[in-house]
Amino acid sequence: MSSVICRKCIEDSHLAKALEEYFQQLTCSECGQRSRKAVTVEALAAVIEPVLREYFVQGGDIKHFGEDDSEWYEQDGESLDAIIQQVTEQDFVFQEELVRAICDLDDAWPPDGDEVLWDSTASYVPRRMRPHEMALFWEVATQEIKHGQRFFSPSVRLLFDRLFAGVGTMYAYAEGTKQPVTVSLSTDTAVYRSRVCASRAMMKDASADPMKHVGPPPAEMAKAGRMNAEGVVVLYTALDPDTARAELRPAIGSDLAVIKMTPVRRLKVLDMARLETVAAGALSYFQPDYEEEVLKHAFLRRLHRMISQPIVPGHEADYLITQAMAEYLANVHPEKYDGIKFTSAQNQGGMNLVLFSRSEFENDEMVARFGVDYVSGSIEFSRTSGVQYSQEPLVYFERQDGEPVAYMKNGDYDLDDLE
Repeated sequence: MSSVICRKCIEDSHLAKALEEYFQQLTCSECGQRSRKAVTVEALAAVIEPVLREYFVQGGDIKHFGEDDSEWYEQDGESLDAIIQQVTEQDFVFQEELVRAICDLDDAWPPDGDEVLWDSTASYVPRRMRPHEMALFWEVATQEIKHGQRFFSPSVRLLFDRLFAGVGTMYAYAEGTKQPVTVSLSTDTAVYRSRVCASRAMMKDASADPMKHVGPPPAEMAKAGRMNAEGVVVLYTALDPDTARAELRPAIGSDLAVIKMTPVRRLKVLDMARLETVAAGALSYFQPDYEEEVLKHAFLRRLHRMISQPIVPGHEADYLITQAMAEYLANVHPEKYDGIKFTSAQNQGGMNLVLFSRSEFENDEMVARFGVDYVSGSIEFSRTSGVQYSQEPLVYFERQDGEPVAYMKNGDYDLDDLE
């Protein structure tokens, strides 16, 4: 007799909704209660299998090397049992029976040359996602911004409207606490900015007028950055002095000046790290907009990564999209943000803050334009004595068609996973 599960024992609400047409009166194998909203393991498998087929394939064989220079191949990925648990976010009491039921749904016939997809002894990896409408928005927007209209083209605005819809009322949850994605920085918040001092004369100038010589450059000297076009001034800062110094990527022996500033008014800031967490959380493989939400997370992660890392020489045009994002959040988005908070790629655990110049204060002093002022006597000097680097594991293999693939060990989808 087949195992049974009732509606109350199905933890994924989207999966439960997809099973409604199969409900009948049965006794649940999980809780032992009789319910009119219960399904057999075969019905459960019939709903889960198409989702598995959509998002997973058998992993390729990866060469491994032993300490004695021996070589062997192992299939990349997780077991069928493991990916079923991943997709359903549940370990059923009849898990082995469910695995067999899914394998039974594979109608491949090897004598005819068919390849069996579902095998309890095989390993599986996420399938590269098909192009989606949002992927098209991204491609059109990036091409348009590189070769056509710069900041407020229809495609760029449409992309950002979808990515940042409703962020003003979103919350992230971490360690049991509710954290707003839109942050209000009070006047007692400390922010820091640093600059390399190439000579004693520069140190003297910085000591005499810290805001002028360590603060943002004048517009005519503003080079293009991660979130500003050439000639557009934004204020790149950090939330601690060590991160401010690290973001300069100073050479060993470099002398640095760092200053402390505090807001003169409350500043509305978008926390990209929290927004990325919101986009990544609580997704169900069975929800209708699953692919769109996964891609939204991929886009936000790429934007966050791009603004966290320095511009790669030769790839300056790639950052036109992040420059446009800054313009959008400052001037077009309903929240009219004063800045963006994001993680530092140079100092683990550090946070950066870029503040936008308010257009209504364009001809005023820096304090009015950026909403922060120098804390008197806070300038400090230091010399760089060492630099640290860290590495993340990268998996590389070649697909059957010879295409090279590399992805981070965390297994997250990235935009490069699009076909």
